[in-house]
Amino acid sequence: MMQAFWLSSATRVAASSIVDATIEHGLDEGLRLTAQIRRKLLAVAKRVNPTTEPTRYLSEVRRVLQRFEPELARTISDAALLAWLRGGRSVASFLPEEPEPSFRGLAPPGGPPWGRRAPTGEPWDDHELVLVTEAAKDLARRRVMTAGDYYAAEDAIKRKAFTVARLGTDGAIEKVRDALTEAVQEGKTLRDFRKRMAENLETSSLGEGQTDNIFRTALATAYTNGQEAIRKAPLVRSELPFAETLPILDSRLTEMCRIAAKSGLNGTGIFLADDPEWERTRPSRHWRCRCGIRYLTLEMAADRGITAAKRWLSQGRPPPVTSMYVERVPIELPAGWTR
Repeated sequence: MMQAFWLSSATRVAASSIVDATIEHGLDEGLRLTAQIRRKLLAVAKRVNPTTEPTRYLSEVRRVLQRFEPELARTISDAALLAWLRGGRSVASFLPEEPEPSFRGLAPPGGPPWGRRAPTGEPWDDHELVLVTEAAKDLARRRVMTAGDYYAAEDAIKRKAFTVARLGTDGAIEKVRDALTEAVQEGKTLRDFRKRMAENLETSSLGEGQTDNIFRTALATAYTNGQEAIRKAPLVRSELPFAETLPILDSRLTEMCRIAAKSGLNGTGIFLADDPEWERTRPSRHWRCRCGIRYLTLEMAADRGITAAKRWLSQGRPPPVTSMYVERVPIELPAGWTR
């Protein structure tokens, strides 16, 4: 795949700046969380003697860690994104530059020809396959709709729309969408988003809980949709035929995501990426869903014990596609939920 894939100088600079900004943001966030947790734990040690009251001390420590658990989980997710970007930059550093690449005749069997257009509607020539870019585009191109119009619309329209409950005008909803797009592009935090909402929506009825829900749900969905847009690029699609759901295994894991993570091939969270059940149940599955996605090569899936992948490798050709589909995953997504 990589031998036939070029990145322009402009794309390399953009990817590099995104990685550097993400590194800086991640370090700042990690230091801030570490300092806060340390202060809280020192305060506990002053109140409770761990030697004479070990049970109470451990209980207080556990309460502190549970308080910071959501932010810690988000930081871990950001680290996974950073790893993806850093890997992309490393690959880009040794790929040959081609100012005006020509991909004629390079489309793999089963993939759309290069004459067609990318998921964003732009030509594939010199297209920036960067997760952050695709995630931001997923948000920015969504049609703004009031909640009443949104829930009355068909699913096909909902998948391309954006709404916020309790906001009654398109203008107010558009401000939320634009703030979320900016958060993806510039690595803004929940605190930054709340500040932006306070500045832009003078009489907003959004409470802290709803603001948190909007921020986490919209960004998680944008990132997973961005990943899927990249994965569907013909040269990428041929190299990454399998997909895995990545749950955060803590006390906040929902039963829905726990079931999905063991309903794939061979009882794992791995699915054929073109399986209709994967498309139906892939993250994000519900509001505040924190599950991520990892796309796998044939060799990676075989190493994980996936029987179909092992057979594919040994025979040198893929088994019938339907033989790699899983039975219906025994979960139902929330009523009205669309990505």
